[in-house]
Amino acid sequence: MSVLKWINKYLEEIPMVLLLIAMVLCSGAQVFMRYVVNFSLAWSEEFSRFAFVWTGFFAVGYCYRRSASLRIDMFLNMLPRKGRAVLEIIVNLISFALFAVLLRTSYQIVASTAAIGQVSPAMQLPMQVVYAAPVVGFAIALFRLAQCTVSEIKVLMGKNKDGEGEEVCR
Repeated sequence: MSVLKWINKYLEEIPMVLLLIAMVLCSGAQVFMRYVVNFSLAWSEEFSRFAFVWTGFFAVGYCYRRSASLRIDMFLNMLPRKGRAVLEIIVNLISFALFAVLLRTSYQIVASTAAIGQVSPAMQLPMQVVYAAPVVGFAIALFRLAQCTVSEIKVLMGKNKDGEGEEVCR
C-alpha cells in the first residue's frame, strides 16, 4: 500500500485512537492518584476534555468517509443508482458550503484567540491549540466531501459501477 493510500485510509483513525488511549490513561492515572496516593492531578481533567474535543472533530471527517452520517435514506434507496448519485452530489454540495462557512468562522475564532493570548487554566496551553480542532475537523470534512462528490460524479459518468472502487465513501 502506498504512503498516500495509507494516509487517506487512516487520516482520522490514527489520531482518534491515540487521543482515546491518552484519555483512558490520563483518567486512569487521575483515579489512581486520587484514591491511592490521595493527591489529585490538576491537569488531567482539562487534558481529557481537550482530547475529547479533538476526537469529536476528527470524527466528522471519519463519518463522511464511512458514510456514517445520520440520515433517513429510505427514499434514497428507492432511486436508481444514478438518481442516488445526483441526490448525493446535491447534499454534498450543500454540506460543503456549510462546512466552508464553519471553517472560515472557526479560523477567525482561532486567530482572535491567538491575538488575545489566552491560555488554559491548568495546563497553560494556548487556547488556540484547542480552538484549532474545528479548523482541522472541518478541513478534513471538506476534503472527504470532495472525495465523495468525485466518487458520485464517476458513478454519473459511468466510470464507477455500483460498489467498485468506493473505498473512500463507504
